[in-house]
Amino acid sequence: MLTPSRSPEIGGAWATLVRLQLGQAAGLAAGLASVVVVSRVLGPEAYGGLTLLTATAQYVVILSVNWTTSSVVRFGRDELIRTGRVRCVFGTRLAIALAGLGLAVLLLIWLGPSRLAATAWPEPAFGLALVLALALTLADHADGTLQAIGAWSGYAWLGAVEKSAFLLLVVAAAVYGGHGSVRMGVLALIGAQVVRLLLAGVAIVNSGKVLPPSFDAGTAAAIVRYSWPQIFTFSVGYFSAFVEPFLVARFVDVASTGIYNVAYQGSLLGAALLAPIGSMLFPAVTALRSQQREELVVRLLDRLVPQAVCLISTVIALAMIAARFAVPPVLGAEYAGATAPLLVLLVAVAFQCITIMYGPVAAAYDLTRETAVLNVVGGVALHLLPQLWLIPVLGMQGAAVSWVIWYASSAVVLVMLAERRLGHRFRRILLYPLIAPAAAIALLSMGPRTGPAVVIGLVGLSLWWARERTLFRAGDDLLLESVGVPVVVRGAFATIAGLLSRPAGGGNRTLQ
Repeated sequence: MLTPSRSPEIGGAWATLVRLQLGQAAGLAAGLASVVVVSRVLGPEAYGGLTLLTATAQYVVILSVNWTTSSVVRFGRDELIRTGRVRCVFGTRLAIALAGLGLAVLLLIWLGPSRLAATAWPEPAFGLALVLALALTLADHADGTLQAIGAWSGYAWLGAVEKSAFLLLVVAAAVYGGHGSVRMGVLALIGAQVVRLLLAGVAIVNSGKVLPPSFDAGTAAAIVRYSWPQIFTFSVGYFSAFVEPFLVARFVDVASTGIYNVAYQGSLLGAALLAPIGSMLFPAVTALRSQQREELVVRLLDRLVPQAVCLISTVIALAMIAARFAVPPVLGAEYAGATAPLLVLLVAVAFQCITIMYGPVAAAYDLTRETAVLNVVGGVALHLLPQLWLIPVLGMQGAAVSWVIWYASSAVVLVMLAERRLGHRFRRILLYPLIAPAAAIALLSMGPRTGPAVVIGLVGLSLWWARERTLFRAGDDLLLESVGVPVVVRGAFATIAGLLSRPAGGGNRTLQ
């Protein structure tokens, strides 16, 4: 017999999560507005060029800088506890990051815009891409520093401020400068990063825990030893995502890259809404493992996670109806082609929901080697290779289908890893995201009235099936209390579970 208990560490994590959620909600709203406005201001051709340029700058930072990102938090937090400062880690990691970026920039300069032009890269903005890479590097370092010193109030709002600044700069440039261009878009991106850096810099200076920075060779060696395995994940693992817009530009055209990026950004917004679930599960499962309460981890994966995936998949199916009719009126007739890839990408989000919930479990049980192999080998075999085959055949839709293959495969692998580690079968969870592809097929193959009606019927049938299979049971909300979920969230869950659970006698409210 187990009674609910709440870890103080988890309670603190939840207080932090609430602050992060408020900032993220504002960031999502600003991000959605920026996608709508910027895509219309620039048009598909310029927006496609901006996508290619941004992808290049981001991948340069991923290759040369991001492999050491977690070291800022890992060693910075340790230095803060020992000395009350993060001066050494701040200065040392910044030097490593700038050195790595410098090597990457030299490589780009050697390649030159003429070679990159063969991939439809926007030649006039070559120099600006390097400036953007520098801004992204400094922003990444500032973000890690704020996390290391625990300045969550400043960190939480950085994304919202950056996206709002980008939106305002693009609108101002369009009003005073006329038709949008790739150059205008990248200048706005750089300006938004500068605003983000100013906000983060104020928080860092006010903390009094960082300046003046210092460099230490021993710390540099420790950071490299800790971080070097991430080079493989951040190079090979992210390559398929980086190369995707270039493949669309190569096999279709640059305008299609812009149209596809609108759909891709829409799916990223959906995935971002799910990200806090992973932030919650990692400390919660880690604490339960430390308390040797593995039976609660099993029940969490066997009961609550399938319930969440089922509900999220039905919401995604209903969101597809809105997406089916909203894209042309909101974005303009030029972006009507984004509807089909958006629906397919939302299918990928349904499977990504499983990876978001099982990924923290794998990390809490030290399955990092297995997940690294999945990201590196799977990223090539299950995402890059399908892209190379599907994009030439299906165009934008082929790129979207490759994401479905990747996330569905990742979900299967992570579930199997959890089954092996915990000795319990969880694979029925793989059934619940299937409502999303069924809904996408209905909306893409049927008329404007029949398709939505079929999707609504599918949602109703899925919820009825979940009720008959007793997926939801009264009392499951007590498990949420055991992992430190706030009472407001537990109350909302109890209401939903009460509506979808079959009546049962007894009314036992003890967590077994």
